[in-house]
Amino acid sequence: MVKEVGNIEFTDVVTGKLEKYFIIEIEEETKVQFESFMANHRYWVLEGRDITDFDEYMEPLNDPDYNLKRDFQKYRKQYNFLSPEAISNYRKQLGLNLREAALILAMSFSTLSNIENGLILQSYDQEIKLRDLENPFRIFDKVDKYRTLLEQRALKRNVDIDKLLKKLEDKKLNEEKILDHSSTMKISLDVGIDSVGTTRIDKNGAFTVKDAKAAYILSNEKKVTKGSAPLEKGGETVWENKKKSTLNW
Repeated sequence: MVKEVGNIEFTDVVTGKLEKYFIIEIEEETKVQFESFMANHRYWVLEGRDITDFDEYMEPLNDPDYNLKRDFQKYRKQYNFLSPEAISNYRKQLGLNLREAALILAMSFSTLSNIENGLILQSYDQEIKLRDLENPFRIFDKVDKYRTLLEQRALKRNVDIDKLLKKLEDKKLNEEKILDHSSTMKISLDVGIDSVGTTRIDKNGAFTVKDAKAAYILSNEKKVTKGSAPLEKGGETVWENKKKSTLNW
């Protein structure tokens, strides 16, 4: 079913004439890579022409790849593929530029660049490679295992391998510190007092919160409060038995 969703004026680049168009949407079967699915596509039709006549349909003149990008977007959502934005963010969190990331992932610079810019859709094999960007330690392990090969290929790809290795080593040390810190914090806060009078027992016995101001809430988000104000780094809570517990962030 054809649906008219708006209209637009656009100057014809050939004639220089300002034309008016209907903007219509229609659900069509489309095929991306090897998969077929239904998708809403948008077209322009010259004002005065039959909007039900497929021969009159034009790709949006101000964005000829509009429908293709929409198809890619639906494909990624339907099959759980990483979005261009997610890929770019994961890469940048690792401190890698496009050439460095492409080298590690065994992809060409142009391919990775086009994927991040939404110009092409990654294949299933490429998606598996890109998923390594989600976990920094997968990248660290890959570089450790194939370091000799990466050093040889870096010369041909105009990548400063020494700079790349130093960058990843620093990132690895930082990630390990974060993990160690998180583990320490989890152990130190596992007792967890939810509210006044509520106790949780660990190997050292039960602790009871003295009053509402001394209560803190422990959750997956590590929300820590004292009254209505969040405790800052190194803040303390006071237990009923007068002992203090320092929250080491």
